[in-house]
Amino acid sequence: PVKILPPVSKTAFTAAQALRKIVPKKSEIVFPDFGDWTYTPAVKHRGIRTPIPNAKQFREGNGKSAAKHGQDADAFREEIIKYRSDFDLPVTNRDFYAWHGVSDRDSLDGDYAWGHYFKDYYDKSSAEHPEFFALQPNGSRDQSKVLGKKHERATLCLSCPGLVEVTASNLVARFAQLPTYKALSISLPDAGGAQQCMCENCRRLDPPNARIYSVKVGSDAKVPYPAMTDRVIWFANQVAAIVKKSCPDKKLCFYAYNSYTPPPFYYKPDPMLVVLTVCGDYSRAGNATGNFASWANFGIPTYWRPNLLWGFRTVSELRQAYADHIISTPNEIINLLNERF
Repeated sequence: PVKILPPVSKTAFTAAQALRKIVPKKSEIVFPDFGDWTYTPAVKHRGIRTPIPNAKQFREGNGKSAAKHGQDADAFREEIIKYRSDFDLPVTNRDFYAWHGVSDRDSLDGDYAWGHYFKDYYDKSSAEHPEFFALQPNGSRDQSKVLGKKHERATLCLSCPGLVEVTASNLVARFAQLPTYKALSISLPDAGGAQQCMCENCRRLDPPNARIYSVKVGSDAKVPYPAMTDRVIWFANQVAAIVKKSCPDKKLCFYAYNSYTPPPFYYKPDPMLVVLTVCGDYSRAGNATGNFASWANFGIPTYWRPNLLWGFRTVSELRQAYADHIISTPNEIINLLNERF
């Protein structure tokens, strides 16, 4: 028989009551033997992002607003650490996260790799291959001044055939080094001071009737411009076409983020790709629903990967929204995950 015991954590009981879930009053519930019946959940991985904020940065970024609201930034940081989902921390945390459907694994490290890729490309290639990098408004591809020390945030010329070949070659070599990995990242660098490429070949990849965004063309100026998702997908597809020749069973993960958040208008993602859509955040989770559904309709594995702190101005705002999200992940997103994964 199968025994289901109630959680030992008061946190789990509190969260359950908040959602009006029924917590068994008996010490245990016994079900008959289910025999050979098995069930594999449609969602392969579900997690809540609970990183430990850098103490100095967290204090500097939240100290004034915390004091204004009678709160202490350091104390709140310790609270985040206390209730984060890492399983090498208080074991009672596990009850809370398990109750809300978070996977038994804290991450997919060792299986999947995502996060911003290309971090060392500028330092390694900018001198010999400036054509790999985005053409700036001043007509140069030299991004050293605008990047400062953040060379890992260089923007790329995604229409460059040489960049496609080098990226694919590096990924094939990396898969050889990490044979157990099912996927590696091809996500573009995080936003920095450099502008997206406006060379003629890159602009030809941007459908004029795609969703309109505001794109920086200088230190202050912005102009309306179509979303750049199509150029990102074109680039990813070109890389995938090469990588799959050597690694047919592998995947490549990329972020749908920034000016390439909405789905592509013209190019369809290669089946080798895995998308992590960053649309929406813990303060505006509902905004992610339509975008997630559109990406999932391509039939590729799709994650919703919100930014934890984006959109918050005070510790009190983060405290409430963070707690609300842990207790109640939007049903629309979960339903889509169940249907599409």
